[in-house]
Amino acid sequence: PLLAIGGCLAIFVANVGVVARIGRSLNRGYWLPLAAAATAGNWVFSSYATTGMETGFCALLVLLGLHALLGADRPARYAHAGLWFILAALTRPDHGLFYAIASGIVGLEGLRRLRSKEAPRAVLLDWLGWSAPFTIYLAYVAWKIGFYGHLLPNTYYAKSADLAWWSQGALYGVLFWLGANAWMVGLGALGFALLPGDRPQRRFSAFTVTSLVLYTLYTAKVGGDFMYGRFFVTLIPLVLLATEGLVFRLLDRRWTLVAALFALIASAAPVTLFEGAGERWGIVDENQYWRVEALRPEVKVRAVHWKLGRFLRDQVRAKGLEPVLGSGGIGMVGYYSGLTLIDSRGLTDATIARQPLAKRKRPGHEKVAPREYLLERGVHLLRLKGGQRGFHPKRFRKLSRFSLSGAGIRDAWQIAHYDRDLMKGLSTVKGVDFVDFEAWLERYVRKLPDTPPADVKRDLPWLRQYWFDHNPDPERLRAIEARAGR
Repeated sequence: PLLAIGGCLAIFVANVGVVARIGRSLNRGYWLPLAAAATAGNWVFSSYATTGMETGFCALLVLLGLHALLGADRPARYAHAGLWFILAALTRPDHGLFYAIASGIVGLEGLRRLRSKEAPRAVLLDWLGWSAPFTIYLAYVAWKIGFYGHLLPNTYYAKSADLAWWSQGALYGVLFWLGANAWMVGLGALGFALLPGDRPQRRFSAFTVTSLVLYTLYTAKVGGDFMYGRFFVTLIPLVLLATEGLVFRLLDRRWTLVAALFALIASAAPVTLFEGAGERWGIVDENQYWRVEALRPEVKVRAVHWKLGRFLRDQVRAKGLEPVLGSGGIGMVGYYSGLTLIDSRGLTDATIARQPLAKRKRPGHEKVAPREYLLERGVHLLRLKGGQRGFHPKRFRKLSRFSLSGAGIRDAWQIAHYDRDLMKGLSTVKGVDFVDFEAWLERYVRKLPDTPPADVKRDLPWLRQYWFDHNPDPERLRAIEARAGR
C-alpha cells in the first residue's frame, strides 16, 4: 500500500513537470507554468494522486508521447514518441486510441510532405521510425492470444464494453465537465486550436481536439465509469495546456486574457456533487469512497473492505481456516486475507464476465455470478455485495446468515454451503455469529412426523445443496427422503 501511494504521488509530480515542459515548448516567448500549476491544483486530477491505480501513469505516458511528438523531426525521434504511446496502450488498452490519433497526425503530415515534393525516402523513414514501437504491441498481442485465447481483457466482457450505454455515459461526461469547471478550459482549448501556429502548435492542437472528441465519445458509449472523472484524467492536462497557450497568445487583449486566466483558476475549484462516501447516479467520489486515514504504523483506509480483509487475515486465516470466498469489491479483501476468492462481479473471472447482462446498474459492476457456478467452485462464504441476495430461498436466508457485527464489521454475508469442520472452526472466531445448522437439522428431523410431505419435498433440494452434498449424514437424509416420498 505504501508503494502504491508513494508511486502515485511520484507520478503526479512527474505529470506536473511534463506539463510544464510541454507548455514551455509551445510558448516560445514570455511564459509562466500556468497549466502545470492548474494541473497540480485540479481537483479531479489530484484525486487520483493517491489511489494506487494506473490512472495517473497512463496520463503521464500520453503526455511524454505528446512532448516527444511535438519536436519529432527524424526517425529516431518519431520512434521515441511512438514508444511512449505504445506503453500507454499496454498499460490500459483503451489508451491505444491516443496512439491511433497520433498516428493519424503523423500520416497526414507525411502525405502533405509528399505532395510538397519532399523526398519520399525521408518521409518513409519517418513513418518506419514511428511504426517501429508498434511491433512491441504486435508481439504482446500474439503472446496474449496464445496464452489467454482472446485479444480483449477480461474487464471488457465484465463491464459489457461491447454494449452502448449513451445515457449513462453522457451523464458521466456532463458531471465531469461541470463538477471540475472543465467546461471553461474546454472552451479555451477550442479557442487555442483555432489560432494559427507553428508545427508543434499545429500538432498539439490536432492531437488535443481529436482526443477530446474521440475519447469523450468512447467514454459516453461505454457508459463512463463508477469512479468520478477517472476516464477524463488523461484529457485534463491537454485542455489546461491549450488554455495556457491561449493566454500567452492573447497578452495584448485584456478581457480575453482575463477570461482565460479565470478559467484556469476556476478549474482548480471543485463543485461539490457528492456527499461523503455515498453513491450518486451510479458514481462515487474517489476521494471519499476510499479515504486514507493513516500511513503509520500501516496504511489505514476508511472502508469496510479494508477492515474485512484484515479481519479475515488476522482472525480466520491465522487459525488455519481457509474458506473459499465469493465477493464483490475484491481488492483489499483478497489482498489482505490471502484466501481463495471468486469475484462475484466477474472482473477477475472469465466465466462470470461472459454472463449475459440482466440489468443496467452501477457502471462496470453489473454482472452477477450464477448460483450454480459459485456452488461448482466450492464457495463457502458469500458476500451479498456481489449481487447475491437471492442466492438462497427466502425462507432459509436467516438460517444461512453469517454475521461479522460482533467484530464491528457491518457487511452482509451468507453461508453458501455448510461445511461441518470449517464452520466448527469458525465458531471459535471472536465476533462471528451464525446458526449451528446441524443442531437446527436435528430439530427439523424430530418434527418430520408433523411436517406436511409437500413441505419436506420442497425443502429437500436446498437441504442437499446446503448440507448433505458436503457432509456424510445418511441417516438424517434417509429420514427426510422418506417423509418427502422419495
